[in-house]
Amino acid sequence: MGIPDLTRDELGFREPAPLWFYILKESEQNLGEDPLSWINVEPTWTPTIPDTDGDEKITMADLLKFAVPEQAGPPVQPPPGGWS
Repeated sequence: MGIPDLTRDELGFREPAPLWFYILKESEQNLGEDPLSWINVEPTWTPTIPDTDGDEKITMADLLKFAVPEQAGPPVQPPPGGWS
């Protein structure tokens, strides 16, 4: 793609970074440089997956329940008195 590799300082890792982290960090660093990237083509796009826990935020848990529904267990209920 012609994009230089990220340095360890840019990654914030002393050891080699996990691939998933590197990909996300590289995307973050190069945001806006590619006129055909999704963020530039559809800047107002928001996900339309269900908010499974009703907190009005799309979280990683919501994404995983959407992507792999057969592995999603029942919703976790807070203990009496809430989480401490």
